[in-house]
Amino acid sequence: MSLKDYEREFDYVRKTYFPRWDRKKEWKLQVLEDVDGAEGRCISDSKTIKIRHATESRLRPLLIHEMAHAAASVGHDKKWQARMEKAAQKAETIGEAELSSQIRKEIESYNDPENLRPTAAIVYQQIEDTVRDSSPALPFKAVLDHVRRLYGMSESDFLKRYRRSQRVFDIAMGQRREEKKILPQDS
Repeated sequence: MSLKDYEREFDYVRKTYFPRWDRKKEWKLQVLEDVDGAEGRCISDSKTIKIRHATESRLRPLLIHEMAHAAASVGHDKKWQARMEKAAQKAETIGEAELSSQIRKEIESYNDPENLRPTAAIVYQQIEDTVRDSSPALPFKAVLDHVRRLYGMSESDFLKRYRRSQRVFDIAMGQRREEKKILPQDS
């Protein structure tokens, strides 16, 4: 998709699903390779919605998600969920039943306790598993990027929350090296 395609979709979603929001068209769209591990971010200070490159089928739900943040709330709280539900209702009334269903499933996912941030034990296990299962061995930065993106976290937020990540990685790498020494050689 070209930048023009993204901008055209941005304008369509703004006009169709958020007609009273950003009437002066002050908000801008940025399409990036990476948005700190997330699919998108709503930056209120600069009136910018940043998104990663998206497939055509994923773009509209992603823009609705981020515009709901801009129009209602930074978090995924009840106010944001209510704005998302309003977008789902609009999608339904204009014949976009699949989009309406997608939006409602997303709202439900934020109310599911299974989707809360993982415990440190789970994250550290994922770091160990990634070190063990990668071939060839990956550097810390690559493992960090892989695991943090699973949870849509920026590198700095991830490292603040999971402070032992480097240490867990180092221990896992040491164990990997030891296992490689012990493996029997082909005869």
